[in-house]
Amino acid sequence: MFRIRQARIGKYLKADPHSMVEVMEYIKDKYGFAEVDRCSEEYREQYEQMRASFLMQYAPGLLGEYADVPQLTSRDEEGIRNFMEQLSIRQKRAESVSREVFDIDFHIFKKEQDSTRMDFVVESKYGYIGGGFCGSGKTKRWKDVVRTLARR
Repeated sequence: MFRIRQARIGKYLKADPHSMVEVMEYIKDKYGFAEVDRCSEEYREQYEQMRASFLMQYAPGLLGEYADVPQLTSRDEEGIRNFMEQLSIRQKRAESVSREVFDIDFHIFKKEQDSTRMDFVVESKYGYIGGGFCGSGKTKRWKDVVRTLARR
């Protein structure tokens, strides 16, 4: 069983991985995804959320006293409200950190086909790729795209 599993995993590993720029070009050229305009509201909102998330993960020291994740002290209504307020303050603090101090290289790619919408989010500085799928179409095509990109 170990040898079979090792052979399956070996199919997905590559000795010469592609750069994030090559992966982004591949998404556009091979699958016809279009990059979302950086001036759009959707881009700005996702960029700010991703930037704050990466800041909390990779440079929490820039958050000062908000570097530590707040703890839920009680499960009553007041405790939950207090916890949510602390999370909100932490998020706002992360968003207030200057882009000159901490920034990301963020891209969104979208494709709509029939009643299906697919999107990929790529952050090339820290090597993040994520995606989503919605619609009533078949999911096989989406799974194939994800598998192909995971191998790249």
